[in-house]
Amino acid sequence: TPEAHATAWKTLRDAKCVLVPGGFGDRGVRGMILAAKYARENNVPYLGICLGMQIFVIERARSVLGLERANSTEFDAQITDPVVIFMPEGSRTHMGSTMRLGSRRTLFQTPDCLASKLYHNPEYVDERHRHRYEVSWQSDHE
Repeated sequence: TPEAHATAWKTLRDAKCVLVPGGFGDRGVRGMILAAKYARENNVPYLGICLGMQIFVIERARSVLGLERANSTEFDAQITDPVVIFMPEGSRTHMGSTMRLGSRRTLFQTPDCLASKLYHNPEYVDERHRHRYEVSWQSDHE
């Protein structure tokens, strides 16, 4: 309803930060992307956990990089600009206990990329992951 819409936007505008937690599927994704865009455009701190990180990556790819069709393969398996993809070692049929848990080494394709500078390591980063999807960023998007 228009009233619910107005209330939701007022709540967002009054927030000191935006937290988009984990979840599965595409329910509410369009609204989450709008919230991430609002946070970015208005310098509101944003924390995306799991699904929330996917939302952040999709919004930034669309708005900042101009990839209008950027999306996660979780929401559209046929997307032309996949910026979040199903992890290659995962099982699409067995869902129980199949999430990647613990630390994972991610190798950088270029030693001078932004991530290598942030982590002060030109070769790799070890980070904790817990999801079936991962960011798939190609160097030609930078």
